[in-house]
Amino acid sequence: MTRKNFDDVMQMLKQVPGTEKHLNSFSVLMGKKILKRRIELGLTQQELIVEIRKNGSNITQSTLSKVESGDANATSDTYNKIFYALGELSVITPEYRDKPEKVKN
Repeated sequence: MTRKNFDDVMQMLKQVPGTEKHLNSFSVLMGKKILKRRIELGLTQQELIVEIRKNGSNITQSTLSKVESGDANATSDTYNKIFYALGELSVITPEYRDKPEKVKN
């Protein structure tokens, strides 16, 4: 059996209908950014929860885990609590790819 690396697995996943759309969804992209920032700060999920509570807000570790994994049910309020504890956002600028097929001329 050959070992697959991350890129190999991602290439295989892209062949599954709907996977690429999911991986490029808002919730998954934001989850990746939140996870990356938390790791950059050297925080565990529990430590981030403590920081969120210091700011007078409250979410559970389970909720944070779901957000980081791209759960589509997270509310904007939940994102705001997390962003604030991670150092706030300086900018969010969506970058669009091509026009959707149904809109192309």
